[in-house]
Amino acid sequence: MVAPAPAKRALEEYNRLIALPWSETEEIGKMLWRLKIDRRKMPADLQTAVAYLHCLICAGEASEARMEATDLIHWWRQMDSQLAMSFWQNLLCVGLYEDAILLANDLQDAEDVATGRIKAAVGLGDAKLLRSFFPGPGHVHDTAEYLLGRHDHFLAHQRAIREVVADVQLDIDFAESVGDAVGSIFMIYVKGDRAYRRKLEEVIDEATAKVAAEFGQPQDALPLVTLVMSHTAHGPTGVPHRGGRS
Repeated sequence: MVAPAPAKRALEEYNRLIALPWSETEEIGKMLWRLKIDRRKMPADLQTAVAYLHCLICAGEASEARMEATDLIHWWRQMDSQLAMSFWQNLLCVGLYEDAILLANDLQDAEDVATGRIKAAVGLGDAKLLRSFFPGPGHVHDTAEYLLGRHDHFLAHQRAIREVVADVQLDIDFAESVGDAVGSIFMIYVKGDRAYRRKLEEVIDEATAKVAAEFGQPQDALPLVTLVMSHTAHGPTGVPHRGGRS
């Protein structure tokens, strides 16, 4: 069966979109305009819906993307495996970690799911879940082991950050810090200029310092540096879709 024109266009737009760095704001803006029209025309077409969701994220429309993602969770069982994986990754981008963890068992791509679960574990502040991914020695293993001993503090620390960035988060990343010391870097992508991002970091610092004080710890007790990054620094994402059901 030949896909209706808007759905076919959504597939093409999605595959173009994931090849673009998010700094291509003009092109992404044009794609968002086209997908928004098609989303209205075909509200039940899931290819269009997921393409539109991802475009909202790439364009920096965090609050709208979060609402769209929340609405689409109810259509999860109707998505083919490839579309479901793309949607699941977008749940992580906008910080819907609990939903992502619940849905993860339905996904088939073990490597991408494992990577996504690590992001969810860090975003949630779940040291036990994070530690389960690093059974052997290594830099990130050591960080996870350290956080495991401070599980409740880590949980509260990340919860405080989520309260600050919930409506503006567009993606997160987790990387090893430079040097020999135990530690990692937690990066949050948002839309905004340098002054806005520094202000967010100040608010995060204040919130996490309060949490540390409640646990009787210095502010730097957790080996985790939080950086707020411009969404335009984000690179291309994902794997092209073939279309159709699996």
